[in-house]
Amino acid sequence: MCPPSRTYVKWDLGDLVVNAAIDPIVYTVDILATARNAVYTNTTLVSSPQDPSPASVRDDEAQIQLVLPTGVKIDKSTPRPLVEINPDGVQTPRTLTWTVDFANIDSPVEVSDVDVIDVLPANGIGTTSFAGDLTFTSATIAAGTGITMLYTAADPAGLNADPDHASNGATGATVWCDAISGGAVVSGNGTAADCPAAAADVTGLRFLRPGAFVPADQLSIDILMTPTDNDGGDIYENTTSGRAQGVTQAVGPASREIRIIESSIGDFVWEDLDADGIQDAGEPGVAGFPVKLVGVDLDGNPVSLTTTTGADGKYSFTGLASGTYQVTFDPNALTSNTTFTVQNAGADDATDSDGDITTGETAEFALAPDSDDPNWDQGLVIDRNVNITIDKKLVEQTAIDADRKATVTYELVVANTGTAEGTYDLGDQLKFGGDITIEQVTASNTAPGDIAIDPDFDGIDNKTLVTGQSIGGGETHRYEVVVDTTVATTITQEQGDCTLTDSEHGTGYLNEAQLTVDATTVIDTACGEVPPAEPQEPPTAPTGGGEHPSGLASTGGAGLWLTLIGALGLLAGAVLLIIRRTRRA
Repeated sequence: MCPPSRTYVKWDLGDLVVNAAIDPIVYTVDILATARNAVYTNTTLVSSPQDPSPASVRDDEAQIQLVLPTGVKIDKSTPRPLVEINPDGVQTPRTLTWTVDFANIDSPVEVSDVDVIDVLPANGIGTTSFAGDLTFTSATIAAGTGITMLYTAADPAGLNADPDHASNGATGATVWCDAISGGAVVSGNGTAADCPAAAADVTGLRFLRPGAFVPADQLSIDILMTPTDNDGGDIYENTTSGRAQGVTQAVGPASREIRIIESSIGDFVWEDLDADGIQDAGEPGVAGFPVKLVGVDLDGNPVSLTTTTGADGKYSFTGLASGTYQVTFDPNALTSNTTFTVQNAGADDATDSDGDITTGETAEFALAPDSDDPNWDQGLVIDRNVNITIDKKLVEQTAIDADRKATVTYELVVANTGTAEGTYDLGDQLKFGGDITIEQVTASNTAPGDIAIDPDFDGIDNKTLVTGQSIGGGETHRYEVVVDTTVATTITQEQGDCTLTDSEHGTGYLNEAQLTVDATTVIDTACGEVPPAEPQEPPTAPTGGGEHPSGLASTGGAGLWLTLIGALGLLAGAVLLIIRRTRRA
């Protein structure tokens, strides 16, 4: 067991070569101004699970003699000058701890009535600069007796750490209260309404120790604050200063910074063109691939984050604390033509593929404090053999009935003769001849039968059948378009002959299908000719080998003579009518 009240530092040196020298470990110790004159011993011990020798042969020690000038001293310290980040939503946030020490180091004069003020960190004050929030948590007397603690909620910009500053006087601008909630004013020009209502309102602390303060006396205060949603590189500076009777000068000020550190994990999802599991020169990154990070940080906080790769295939999880983590490359993002490449090929962890070929999960790994681990990659093998074609057919064209109605049926066949899945857009435009009226258009997917058609499709104003439709390798999709029409009797040979001239917008039953794949459009057409209307002839007398109503045979010559005779009769009647009218006159 290690005795209390001592500081311990541990290094994990990992695997070491037998009988090889270990590089020296050099570190520095900051000696506080309040340290007592004494002899200090530093002890080291090296251990290994494979070394059964007694501890007495694996330890060593060194001593230093500390001699400091006498006098009244103040100092600020922290057990952790580097603190790991608190991401947003962390369940157990890491805290910031400072200790204020005020000491009488064998002062030759009598010292009494100690008064110490601690100004808590605030953005823009001194070197303090941080993201997120910072809240006062607690102040605890670590050593000393007869100490009174006061609190203020004054604006940090107006706080002064010198107890003798006018603002800290009995009628000064800074109001000091004896409690955080429901406290009474002890010093300052204000009322209880100016006292902190909650710990989050506290901006400064004051410690009063009345009476004689001899070298054996102690004043040590531990201050705890909690940051949330901060960033790596944030700085929190805590400043303190004091006064004591018998000492003409201010004691201090003393300041101590705490810096926030963070770690990160990445790095690359790429297309493994040769499927060897190794990142080769020229192999491109894959954009938009989802990646998940799960794990537990050093304080047991669960971590679950997601991101997607950028345009270059890179991804990164930043703002992490040290801990144990696992990366998962989402297998649900794999299409039918994409698979994970082989795992852990080659000897270079920076250029291999780390995810399982089925689940996309990496092994669990430890992330060190203040580190970047850009070695978690995933290769994809992508089958790019996509060949999507269109075939447009006129399936049926009914004859024009007595009401000039007709129905035309088309089939559109989209086929992927490749091995990989692809997507397509499909449109269909009716370009019928000018005297053909489109009454109704019905479109459906006949195979596989479950593809939704754009409900606004009419082949004229809206020509879109489907967009972004996926089709697997070797699959065929069939669509049917049925058009009900009315054909005017005025339709001409040119309007119905399926030959589109420069002056025409349509001809016959012309139908144009448009297939678009990867921004390339292919057009296929089908057309049915529409015959012009038959001319209507007036009724004529029977001719040739026909029969009269009497049943007698008639010849073409007789018919002609009858026509002439009728005409002469009409002419004679007209002459007779003229003669009669003349006679009456």
